[in-house]
Amino acid sequence: MIVDASALICVLNRAPGYKGMLRALVGEPAALPAPALSVFHLATARHSPQAARMGEELIRALRRADLDIPAYEERHAAIVRRARETWPGLNLTGLMVYAMA
Repeated sequence: MIVDASALICVLNRAPGYKGMLRALVGEPAALPAPALSVFHLATARHSPQAARMGEELIRALRRADLDIPAYEERHAAIVRRARETWPGLNLTGLMVYAMA
């Protein structure tokens, strides 16, 4: 399963359905692409220092549950260039995560 930053923000904020999301994250092999991790860190840091600490704790806990954080590579960039034409409404991070999926 490829995880986007929005899934982690859902868990961190205890949004409706977060328990199911958390079970999925720790219950099956999951990968959080490096671009999504960067967005997650940026979002939590902008929110507050406490949110940043909670975000770091969540990432550490998920890493202990075998969350993989694959690097963004040149081959992914080629997919992004093609996908931009197909999904012009996606932002750059969304396209990057799509490419890694």
